[in-house]
Amino acid sequence: MRKTKKGFTLVELLVVIAILAILATVCVVGYISFIDKANESNDISLVRQLNTLIQGESVLSKIETAGDAINAVKEGGIDLEKLSAVQEGNYIAWDSANKCFVYLEKNGETFNKVYVPETNPKDAQDSEIFVVSDEKVGSYALFLNTNSEAKLKDVIAEGGYIELGADIVLTETLVVTKNTTINAGNYKLSGSDNVLQVNKGATLTINGGTFNGSITTNGYIACGIYLANDDTLVVDGGTFNITNGIGILVRSGNATINKGVVINLINDGTIKSGKVGDSTYQIQSNNHIVLNQTTGYVQDPSVTNNSDYTVFNTNTNTNTNK
Repeated sequence: MRKTKKGFTLVELLVVIAILAILATVCVVGYISFIDKANESNDISLVRQLNTLIQGESVLSKIETAGDAINAVKEGGIDLEKLSAVQEGNYIAWDSANKCFVYLEKNGETFNKVYVPETNPKDAQDSEIFVVSDEKVGSYALFLNTNSEAKLKDVIAEGGYIELGADIVLTETLVVTKNTTINAGNYKLSGSDNVLQVNKGATLTINGGTFNGSITTNGYIACGIYLANDDTLVVDGGTFNITNGIGILVRSGNATINKGVVINLINDGTIKSGKVGDSTYQIQSNNHIVLNQTTGYVQDPSVTNNSDYTVFNTNTNTNTNK
């Protein structure tokens, strides 16, 4: 009688398939881990290169902001596009406290700071570390690497310290509702009507940059910054170029305008007055800073003026230095 060959049973086949699946999973995980480590190694190598580039004393002495650091590496031949980390979830940032680039390595909900070459850095606050990105990362400051109005609105909605890395043209007023510090650096923020408005009890600090405003709405005048609620405004620097309008309007809250602020009014005489925000009150154009106490807003406004410009009080129709 012929003997038949016995094949694998179904159970044996399933066991073999399971073993192959496990081996494949181990290989894939190992491969992904290898790729991640390679990406991180490339990122850290780039951070080392960036720090070597800016290490010279003559360069460091010129660096005051994240924008200065970015410009320094651009002049050294490194494209801004390369300042994004290859490894997903990690970031390359500028540490303004230690004046060096740092690698932010994702660790759960937080980041490990990797300094190369290894040093003994002083402890930097999150607001002193500028992530080069087009979106907010945790509570870190942001060097906004885009000219997108939509992206700017997104990060403004979250507040924090923001430095511009490109010129941005606004199609509508940029409303600040959370505590925010803006430094436009070497770039321009240009808008129609009001460039910036503070709202909902927020504090807005302007440290520098160029802000351009021009009028597009009939019956209104342009305005650089409009303070209308129980808000706080601190202008420490910056240049405001306003066509047919006013520099800063304070209707409620507290404003401090410090020395070093430049307000250029470009008025051709065709618009002598108009509305700003409020649809019932006319404001005279060609005034650098306006204190509007007659509209009965949330809080009586106050202005601490340390600038070279006078404050026009609509209640008394007079200009004062303070």
